[in-house]
Amino acid sequence: MKTETMSGSAEKYTFTLVRVTGMKTQDEGHMVGLVLSFPDKDHLTQEWKYQNNKGKTSADLFQFKRKPEKAATIVPSGN
Repeated sequence: MKTETMSGSAEKYTFTLVRVTGMKTQDEGHMVGLVLSFPDKDHLTQEWKYQNNKGKTSADLFQFKRKPEKAATIVPSGN
């Protein structure tokens, strides 16, 4: 897969299929694209595009959220 030239802090990267190796036929189902989105520093979205053996394209969406850091706990030394 490839994407256009990436600039500093883009919020979205779109990858498209260039070529596939290892398929038995060109009609075999395969991934054809990926969109990575970074709406903010704590979220990531992946949209994977798949083309089945009949040429129909579908997409699966995966959303990730960074786990918040826990506040530091101060434990008395007991001295």
